[in-house]
Amino acid sequence: MDIIVWVLVGAALAWVAFSFLNWNPGRGLVISAIIGIGAAFLGGNVLAPMFGSGTTDGTAFSPFALIVAAVTAVAFLKIADIVHERFQF
Repeated sequence: MDIIVWVLVGAALAWVAFSFLNWNPGRGLVISAIIGIGAAFLGGNVLAPMFGSGTTDGTAFSPFALIVAAVTAVAFLKIADIVHERFQF
């Protein structure tokens, strides 16, 4: 259940970053969504258990893991924006 929520949050944050914050429109919405989804999955699946939010039940919902996934997605999207502006790929 958490994985589906992380994917949706990552995609939604990528859409917000692309559409409203205008973070690197040259990269495109699809690439932004891929970065957001991958980062949210990494944050929720790897970083959240490292910070003490591990659940033994795979179907349980963890609000802390959701917050970590969202923060990781925003951080990766901003880093990708900075890298794209710096190197102009």
